[in-house]
Amino acid sequence: MYSKEKILECLKLASWDFNVHEKELVRLFNGEIDSIGWVRRSNLYAEILKCFSWNEVKEIIPKEKLPEALSIEVIQILFPRSLRDKYLPIRESIIGSKDLP
Repeated sequence: MYSKEKILECLKLASWDFNVHEKELVRLFNGEIDSIGWVRRSNLYAEILKCFSWNEVKEIIPKEKLPEALSIEVIQILFPRSLRDKYLPIRESIIGSKDLP
């Protein structure tokens, strides 16, 4: 796992266009709150998956949160389609299901 400072730096990079205060961003990431205005945790996870390599994602998102980060809701947000296709096998290996509705 990255240090708290490094994770915060990554969160800021991933959410540069969210217009959210960093303290609220950390609370959202840590699961203390579910959303900040229109920004849901799923949006934040999707941006992390878009911005960083899988090896970096594993350093940013705690292992116990990976099933949520690779949820159907998050995978469906990913664009372009090739990014969704990239994370489906990873989802299958972690969660056991790659099927999207």
